[in-house]
Amino acid sequence: MTDKTQKDDSLLDQYFDAARGADTDVPDALKDRILKDALAEMNRSEPAKDTPPTSPMARFFEALGGWPAFAGLATATVAGVWIGFQTPLDLGAVGQAEASFELSDLADGVWAFELDEG
Repeated sequence: MTDKTQKDDSLLDQYFDAARGADTDVPDALKDRILKDALAEMNRSEPAKDTPPTSPMARFFEALGGWPAFAGLATATVAGVWIGFQTPLDLGAVGQAEASFELSDLADGVWAFELDEG
């Protein structure tokens, strides 16, 4: 360690030692005021914030998970429609290839899948 780091450590140690030796008793009057304020907050009556939605559309959005979930579903829907209409050119050749496949039961539930491209 450098001398500066050692000096900083010793300065921090002095502050920690001073804090350990400090009087930490809280006056009774302060404790009473804190407890009085806490009890007043606990007893304060407020209207319920979690009231159930009333309209059918609000209940639908709540069932989906709120607006963030609905936004994700809407984004996925738009992306799916876009991908469906804007097929890349290279995928057209895949649909024109001649291929056949066969799924057969070899024995006691063991299945084989064969793909032949022609």
